[in-house]
Amino acid sequence: MITEHVLNTSMIRDIFDMEKMNREKNFLLDWITFVNNSSSVYEKKSFGTPYRTDAPQVLLAEEGDAKVKFFHKPFLVKKGDLILKPAGTLFSIQSVSKDWKMRMVEFRMPQAMRKKYLFFHLDIIELSNRNFQRIKSHFDMITDYLNEREKLACSIEHQVLAMLNFINIVYADKLRSRPRKKRVEILFEDFMEELLKEKDTFSRNASYYADKLKIAPGYLGNAVREASGKSVQHWINSMTLHTAQELLAGNSDSIKNLATKLGFEEASSFCRFFKKETGMTPGEYRNSQTV
Repeated sequence: MITEHVLNTSMIRDIFDMEKMNREKNFLLDWITFVNNSSSVYEKKSFGTPYRTDAPQVLLAEEGDAKVKFFHKPFLVKKGDLILKPAGTLFSIQSVSKDWKMRMVEFRMPQAMRKKYLFFHLDIIELSNRNFQRIKSHFDMITDYLNEREKLACSIEHQVLAMLNFINIVYADKLRSRPRKKRVEILFEDFMEELLKEKDTFSRNASYYADKLKIAPGYLGNAVREASGKSVQHWINSMTLHTAQELLAGNSDSIKNLATKLGFEEASSFCRFFKKETGMTPGEYRNSQTV
């Protein structure tokens, strides 16, 4: 079952011992990456291609809008939205407006620390104007300090922690205002989380996911259909396609090996599946991504 957590001040003290930060220069800065303006990052050839985040990200949409798809959900992200993306999020960019501007901070922390302390689930929060200005001011301050990174390292670290703490307050307020979820909605979310975990090995069998969730396959099927209007197999196929596109775009492995990884007994079965879904063979799709 999904458990939603919020960092509090005592947790932050546990994560980052301030004396240790002073002893070890750039303790936090070694693990974070800032992107001050994303407009140059998104080239046309990347539109529609799925990507998977390697580390948790916090993004602030400052101008314009962007059409994105987080695996199974399309969103219009617009100015004033805060996007929380956990590690392993599968997403694609469909289009961006000419004035699109977004800031991002990515946390490439050691896995053990990341797993223990960064509890963000995928979420898009429509900020009030006041909260938007507050988070923007944190980014402005951090960006300014980065011009003197060595001299102001400790100040940057404190500023990042302050921003994270405020974001978690905003996140907690949103969680409290949400209506209580139905059992079938929780099961659907748990099922989708299990699907998203399947990136090293992949199963196309619905019973596999029912076993993971410790429920009967029939019960899972009924819950998923009630919550989403679509079958378990639909979502398995959708995840198979997204993962296949991700691997074909960024992996030079053979089609046969990719087919095995995606749960197909024969490469020919994978090729038929992929062409039915996209109108292209896996090889044709891979070539289209390198043009």
